Amino acid sequence: MTRTVKVKCHVDRQNILLVNSLVDSYEGLGIVRTLDSAKGNVVIYSTDTVYEKLLRVLDELNKTGIGVTDIRTEFSEEVDNW
Repeated sequence: MTRTVKVKCHVDRQNILLVNSLVDSYEGLGIVRTLDSAKGNVVIYSTDTVYEKLLRVLDELNKTGIGVTDIRTEFSEEVDNW
């Protein structure tokens, strides 16, 4: 059974929309939700089958200067409880 993985991270405020668009362009990789736009806190809902690819994408974005930091993962079926 596929499990939900929440990937929490900090994104430079000015790049939240860019990260959202890039993750959306990889169909099935994840769904981006902004938790606090002023602080740049976002969560990306993914699955245990593809989240490692998502982590690699986020790492590459950070290396290119997009500013994706403080990446943490949480396995959960309770996607509405944060």
